[in-house]
Amino acid sequence: MAESNQRWPLKSNLTTKEESWLLGMILLTAILLRVWNWNLIEIEHFDEAVYVSNIYFKALGGETYPDQEFYAPPLVPQVFETVMSFWGDSSTVIFSVNLVASLLTLVLLWWMGRSWFGPVCGLVAAAGFATSDVQIALSRSALTEPIFGFFF
Repeated sequence: MAESNQRWPLKSNLTTKEESWLLGMILLTAILLRVWNWNLIEIEHFDEAVYVSNIYFKALGGETYPDQEFYAPPLVPQVFETVMSFWGDSSTVIFSVNLVASLLTLVLLWWMGRSWFGPVCGLVAAAGFATSDVQIALSRSALTEPIFGFFF
């Protein structure tokens, strides 16, 4: 039996231009689903408040939220603090951290699926991630899941 150079038995008729166009449409869909009613997003969880509160405690003469290590994983509060120190402490800035992490995860899933199994698999993985209601909800929060998901 002759060996095939393909990694996946299904052939793809997609050209690079078509794939780029489809990925762009998936990214646009993901962005629209994540920023829909952006002005209605608020910090709702105690954990979110702990993650974004470092900048306020430092302003009051403290170092971090008291006993923060019991509530917040390493690095995440520092990321939020750094972003807020550059662009302010509005809710748009705070939630944009997870929006960016979510969109980067989408691109990473596309790349992994494409490189392992082909362009169709990459696009299907990206489309599934873009329209997942759980991923949309998490990217509209100040929780750790989108950042963890990207690095995982």
